[in-house]
Amino acid sequence: MRLTGKRAFVWQQVSAAYLALYTPYLVWLSLTQSIGSLADLFSPSLLVPSLIALILLLIHAWVGLRDVMIDYLPRPHLSGLLRGLLVLLILIGLNLAWLLTQGLTL
Repeated sequence: MRLTGKRAFVWQQVSAAYLALYTPYLVWLSLTQSIGSLADLFSPSLLVPSLIALILLLIHAWVGLRDVMIDYLPRPHLSGLLRGLLVLLILIGLNLAWLLTQGLTL
């Protein structure tokens, strides 16, 4: 699936709306239920919303940074830099997946 044009715009708006709702929810939980450790982040009430937020955050970052790169970087280097950005975001996603597996074993 390619995130270009209207599809990218819709994904960016959906991810922004979700993150705008998730962030105050996370702050509220941390203030009222004292999330003090990594293990607390893997409670059932927070695991699924957090996973969705992480995935949408990566999509949001990809669309936003890709648009900035397309608008402002010289064309001869654009393809390689976009691939580099994609690899970086994939590595961040893998790192977060690893963190998740470590948290589930706590």
